[in-house]
This record gives sequence, structure tokens and C-alpha cells, in this order.
Amino acid sequence: MCISALEMASPGNRRCASCIITLSFPTETDLINSVICTLFLLITALIVAVQEAFKAVEDIHNLIVLAKKPPRPSLMANYLQKFGLVLYKSDNYMFHACAWHRLFHLYREQRKSVSEHELQKYVD
Repeated sequence: MCISALEMASPGNRRCASCIITLSFPTETDLINSVICTLFLLITALIVAVQEAFKAVEDIHNLIVLAKKPPRPSLMANYLQKFGLVLYKSDNYMFHACAWHRLFHLYREQRKSVSEHELQKYVD
């Protein structure tokens, strides 16, 4: 049986105990265990990736707050796009929509004369 995803996420654990390769024909139970083990490893990798992405976004936000002058609009737009992607991948759709809403307002603030076609492109 595979170890839990939380135990797998710790830096010292990198191998699943039941995922040892054998040269004999696997039984149905062995196949099921190897599939479960693979799924646990994939889920663990996803959890760790999302946690690291949230830490990076939090660090960038803290730097923006501590800065004496606001960041350039192009940097802020890039940050909001990446932040929105992290929120979307982690199934936080409401905050994803908020990030894109902020990006839309940033775009409108920077371009005073925006055509309806350009606005529709950003809304979609």
C-alpha cells in the first residue's frame, strides 16, 4: 500500500514502498496497487506544485506591498495573469474571476480611448 499524500509531500520521502519493480507477471492486486500508487504520486506532485505556486504569489504580493512606488502596469498585468492561472488551476474560480476583473480594470486605466472591439476581446 502507498503512503499517504501528506507523508509523501515531506522532503525526505520520495519513494513509494509498494512500487518495487518485479520481473514476474503481476497479479490483479499488484496492478491495482501500482495504479493506486501512481495516482497518489501524481496527486502529491500536484498538491506540492499548487502549494509552491501559492507561496510564490504570496511572496510577490508582499514585495509589492513593501515597495515604495507601485509596480509598472506591464509587471502588474503579468502578475495578475499568472496569479489568475494559479487560482484557476487550484479550482478557486471566484478569486480567478477577481484577478481577471482587476486585470481588466488595469487595462482600462492604462488606455483611455479603448474601442468596443478591444474591450470585448478582453472580456471574452
